[in-house]
Amino acid sequence: MAQRRSARLKVRADESIPAELPSQEPEKISKRKTPPSNNDKLDRKAPKTKSQSNESEDELTGQQLKPKAGDVTKDISHRPGQLSANTSNGPFSSLPPETMNLVLRKIKDKATLGNLGKTCKAFHSLVMPQLYKRVEASVEYHVHLAKLIRSIEPALTIQQRKQLRKEGQYKGQQDTFPKVDEKRRPEIANFIRQAAFEIGDPGKKHKFIIYRYIEELLKSASKLQVFASTDFTESMAKSLAANNQLRALYLKISEGRTPDALPLTTVKGLRHLHLETADIYTTKDSPLALIWNSRSTLRSLTLDKSVFQYFYKNKMDGTKELNGSSERQYDFTNLKSLSLQRVSWTMDSDEVDAVTRAIDFTALESIDLSHQSMRMSLLFQRLTRTFSSTESTKIKVQRLSLNVGYQAFANRGDQTAKTEEEEPGLEFVSSFDTLTSLTVYVHSADLPNPVLKDAMLQGILKHKNLSTLEFMNTYSIRDWDTPYLDANTVALLIDNLPELRHFRFRSTAIHLSKIAKALSRGCNLETIRMQVPSASEGEAKELGTEFIHDLVFPILEKDSDHDEKVYRWEDHSKINQVILDVAVWEIGSEFGPFKKGMKKAEKVTSTSDPKRKVMFRDVTRPTYLWMRTRFDDIRGWVDEVEKDLA
Repeated sequence: MAQRRSARLKVRADESIPAELPSQEPEKISKRKTPPSNNDKLDRKAPKTKSQSNESEDELTGQQLKPKAGDVTKDISHRPGQLSANTSNGPFSSLPPETMNLVLRKIKDKATLGNLGKTCKAFHSLVMPQLYKRVEASVEYHVHLAKLIRSIEPALTIQQRKQLRKEGQYKGQQDTFPKVDEKRRPEIANFIRQAAFEIGDPGKKHKFIIYRYIEELLKSASKLQVFASTDFTESMAKSLAANNQLRALYLKISEGRTPDALPLTTVKGLRHLHLETADIYTTKDSPLALIWNSRSTLRSLTLDKSVFQYFYKNKMDGTKELNGSSERQYDFTNLKSLSLQRVSWTMDSDEVDAVTRAIDFTALESIDLSHQSMRMSLLFQRLTRTFSSTESTKIKVQRLSLNVGYQAFANRGDQTAKTEEEEPGLEFVSSFDTLTSLTVYVHSADLPNPVLKDAMLQGILKHKNLSTLEFMNTYSIRDWDTPYLDANTVALLIDNLPELRHFRFRSTAIHLSKIAKALSRGCNLETIRMQVPSASEGEAKELGTEFIHDLVFPILEKDSDHDEKVYRWEDHSKINQVILDVAVWEIGSEFGPFKKGMKKAEKVTSTSDPKRKVMFRDVTRPTYLWMRTRFDDIRGWVDEVEKDLA
């Protein structure tokens, strides 16, 4: 039977149109307001269907069109074949998570990390723990409250946020909430490992809200490992005591906070402790128990008082006296770093006996005795005898900071040091030879400038592996010239310390030219930092430019008879930074991207060979950025702890 004309047309249409792929959407025909034109070019402007590919093709030009950044992100995150980072066929399956974490730790900018986490689910799962591992804020004034609130609220439950909003309404708080379980803890709370806060004075009526937000954070962040704060409450102490994951504490216990610290007496297993208190320790004080309970696990300990004799006078642990064993037993068995501050009132012969009984100083890697104390010589004398009688291979000390000028400071009326009190510190430096880093405060303060005491110089030269040497000053008294080094002393140190990489000292403008030539001989020297008295910022920059020319010229002329097609500064010297007071320059064959505040790079060319040249540029930050605050010290401590716990 002959088919109807309409049926035949339908069959032809079905044969001419290919079957659509399952993944493709049916084409949507847009409505036209005007009838179609006979012009082919206008026909090509008809709306097109959305493509599954990342790039589309312009039908007029035949060129690939780049999609918008937002479309790419959306497309990647919803791609059907997207795999997570931990699957066997994932894009990062060839790299272990530890390697990826090492890479992510190098990204310091949080905005960059956040953008990376938005690209795909795989990166999201890797970035989020790194992005939210630390919560920190410094609240000096009322305007800082908003930042504190925005930092903490993402880790709180909706119930906690609503409760805090009832207690006080502040900028930064969330005021609308989704209809979900109000008690469900956010995933972000599980990522937090570190919390650091500097609590200032935003006003009597507003200070309570700082404590409340930190209290709620400690309840929510159950996996917190590091906590640092300049103040705390009893509620915070209870939360910290209940946290079995806690590994490091930085606390300042004021006179009125001692009762609030009582819950901390149950804390054990700390690896790092930085403790300051306004009270003299007694057996009832929680700080003593806090230290003693972690004596077998502590790796670093910073105290503002030396309190070790109280451990034994009151026999907190009921420890028996030595049982006649030939090998001495120490209580702080894992301690690697010790810092004692402001110990002048507690350091006597009994305390020296106690501290040397508690700690094996030869097993420490870092010792900081840089704070002023007239009675520290008692400890230096004991340490000198101990180190002198110990084999060099058994001494582990690599970093030492000590103050050998406090006696001169205490006797500033006649501006002289008492040799019998100052010499023990110098003798201690000479009693061993394992240091890689040495910081000396107020050296040779009783001798006319320029000078470095012979005992100090000989002690320093014993440590052939020194890579960092710093001469620092902690005070400035009118009509009393603080010590500085001349060119001869600098040359002696450079020639006899071949591993020296970082050198910091004080000098004067008249010595800079000769000092530059002496420093140019440092084969491993990387950074040079100097202080020049009575130099303004403008004078320092002018002196610094001349100093750099005097520094690099001898290096450019060195080995000038060698024929090199391309001269690279890095092949002939490792010096890359010079600091004069607060002015900073970087030196090299090429530099990284230009940043705001940097000056245009200048060039120094060899007189014998124009191909030999090096660039330097001023990268000095604004002066106010050099002002170090208490919060900078706290963050620095957290950074060091993080490295050890990683």
